[in-house]
Amino acid sequence: MGGDVDARVRDNEIVKYFSASLDRRATATILVGFIGPAAILMNNPEITLDYDSRRWIFVAVSSLCWLMASYGLRITGKFTSARGFR
Repeated sequence: MGGDVDARVRDNEIVKYFSASLDRRATATILVGFIGPAAILMNNPEITLDYDSRRWIFVAVSSLCWLMASYGLRITGKFTSARGFR
């Protein structure tokens, strides 16, 4: 293999690992930011029923922010995988 082919193969592997790491981070983000609070709310109903309206708004807004961050990471990983670094 020539030097140019080796560089392309190496760059392809880097892009593949980078996009896979973004996908893993997107999965971790959705677990920590959305499914985790939902599980806590369902497992402790006696505590969560005592929340005031400000706390419910905070839980909803923060979960929505985590969902958007996860979606952004996933889309960035897909674009990076499809196009490479440009």
